[in-house]
Amino acid sequence: MKIKNYILATVVSILSLSQAIGTLISVNWDADTNQDGVSNGSFDGFTTTINMTNSTNDFGISGNGSFYDWKTRLVSDDITNISSGSIVTEGVAFDWDAGTQGTITINIGGTQFVDNRLTDPILVFNFLDNTVASFDFDDSLSLSLLDQNGASSASIGANNVVTTNGSHTNNQDHGFALQITGTEIQTISFNTNTNLLTNKDVGFSIIVDDTNVVPEPETAPLLVGLISIGYLIYSKKRKK
Repeated sequence: MKIKNYILATVVSILSLSQAIGTLISVNWDADTNQDGVSNGSFDGFTTTINMTNSTNDFGISGNGSFYDWKTRLVSDDITNISSGSIVTEGVAFDWDAGTQGTITINIGGTQFVDNRLTDPILVFNFLDNTVASFDFDDSLSLSLLDQNGASSASIGANNVVTTNGSHTNNQDHGFALQITGTEIQTISFNTNTNLLTNKDVGFSIIVDDTNVVPEPETAPLLVGLISIGYLIYSKKRKK
């Protein structure tokens, strides 16, 4: 085999490694029955804390059960590769008072996040109802709807305001899945009830490809090393 074939095989191998699709994972929320506006969890070793300033209730209750089975819930079951993912049946509740705008802030990773990355997270929402709900995200983010129960029951409008059309009936299969793409993220923040309508509580969690929450392998040194090994093998064969 010529050296160019060794190099080609090495390049193909390392590129395949660096572009591999990982497993979808979701936040493992800590059991929490306190309506204190805070819930904690983790995924892939990263701490996750959600803080909410929405209502007099300030939910923050988290738990598990079939109503948070994101693999089968109609709000998220069409997400690519979700059926084979390591998705836990857990979620957290947040809410808002009638006529009150609130803010949801999710901090991911803590201080150990510095040398790592989180990209393309998927936010899943359920238990939406016939209230027209609105969620206002930063204008700089790139958002896309991956799934929703009911055609056109949720939409992304001007200034990244995601709005439901009031066609839901407050159960585990009524909501949507929203992805933030192209940005490394440590904090996710959005406003709720920006249309100042009636009160509501919502189920929520975060799903992400596990390759997007662990240190990315430095492929260049690996590539150089493997090419060097290939060249040494080729040189020895030539000397025989």
